[in-house]
Amino acid sequence: MEEQTKKISRLVLGLIVLVGIFFRFNAYIQNPSFWFDESALAYNIISLKYIELFGILHLQQVAPPLFLISTKWITSVCGTSELCFRFIPFIIGCLAFIPFYYLLKSIFEKNSTIYFAMFLFAINPRLVYFGTEFKPYILDVFFAIAIFLLFKKIDFKNWNWKYLLLAGIGLGTSIWFSFTSIILIFVGLITILISQKNIKQWLILVSPIAVNFILFAIYYLNISHMYHKFMTQFFYAEFNHITIPVKYFFSNDISFANFVIYIAICVGILYMMINKKHFETAFLMWSFIITIVLSQLHLYPAYERFILFLIPYTIIILAMVFNFLTSAKKFQSRLVLVIIMLSLIPTTFPNKGSESRELTAYFLENLNKNDFIVIDNLALPDFLFYTKNVKMDNKIVVPFDKVKDRVMYRTGSGFEFPKIADRFWFYSTRTKGFDKIITKEGDLEKIKGYKIMNKMITPNGGVFKVTKE
Repeated sequence: MEEQTKKISRLVLGLIVLVGIFFRFNAYIQNPSFWFDESALAYNIISLKYIELFGILHLQQVAPPLFLISTKWITSVCGTSELCFRFIPFIIGCLAFIPFYYLLKSIFEKNSTIYFAMFLFAINPRLVYFGTEFKPYILDVFFAIAIFLLFKKIDFKNWNWKYLLLAGIGLGTSIWFSFTSIILIFVGLITILISQKNIKQWLILVSPIAVNFILFAIYYLNISHMYHKFMTQFFYAEFNHITIPVKYFFSNDISFANFVIYIAICVGILYMMINKKHFETAFLMWSFIITIVLSQLHLYPAYERFILFLIPYTIIILAMVFNFLTSAKKFQSRLVLVIIMLSLIPTTFPNKGSESRELTAYFLENLNKNDFIVIDNLALPDFLFYTKNVKMDNKIVVPFDKVKDRVMYRTGSGFEFPKIADRFWFYSTRTKGFDKIITKEGDLEKIKGYKIMNKMITPNGGVFKVTKE
């Protein structure tokens, strides 16, 4: 009977993982065109040398150096298709199930609670989406789980100095794959020192981490001017969160649903404290608190993809609520559980949306040798990446050339085209004024004296040849 129960347990767990991998694989093979940040990061990888990936990147990009180097090696071997660039996020997104399961197993005894948390992890729309996007955010999730699990496993009484050094090396190395690891390592070091109270063993663990932190400080000083300036300007409005918006975690825009989740999180934390899970409570709470504090100090925005690493922590807290409500075995408890489950149903799905690959292909097919080309600022990374193997003698104008006639600049009456020629190609995206000058039918409006000769218009951008009337 016990053996049969174990088989059923493994089967249920396997099905949940398969569902999660299916969603991720389905998103991966759809292989949509790169959007701005993906194109910009990919262009840096193909245009910079390995050592240059430790410096300031082009096109306002910042990413962990070892993530970039690993991707550069894969693309140098397998090619520069979107699937190759997205391979590491896809694999890491699938592998994250393994440490998350063992983390849950170290916290919960009931299989049903573990299944609940694994299921939420498997179907979470943000984890699925960012598990196939060429950005390092899913690595943040993986290392958030792995770091929490490792700190739970570290035992100053029974681990010798070799094991502690290896753990320290692993933790220190993680910061070169995931910037948010710095936050979580700091939280873990303080939490484990307070809980196990062994300064000698703690210092052994800290020594390789400290070396990596010093090296990282040198790296950060090199990029800090560009990084901090960009973050404070572009994400200024996102530094004002005094709490973490749970809608970022579960893609639900209904206020009541988010209120229910907030209450559930508070109950989950209280339940953890009552059950004397002091280490887990401290680690989870301080991870959230420090992230919010850093956001208030304008050092790290508590915004959407930047706090993706907190999703598994939130799921663990909700699993605590599930554990509590299923143990009560009362109708009221089951009703509350149903309300919480309904509140977790996503109402929106992440989708950056881009057809830059298709737009560029159309543009290159119809481009004449002597045509002028005007590239909208936010379309430049797409243009650079998707024309990387194309030799062109055309005159190309982009906004940050800082010449008199910029590509599209705001005036008192609207927008204007640059005065470079009677006819030229304009490559743009809807994220920067494109929808202000193009009607739903794909005709020009608000730009007097111009008409469209040739065009390809998509929901997220367009490329068209314009001429003076």
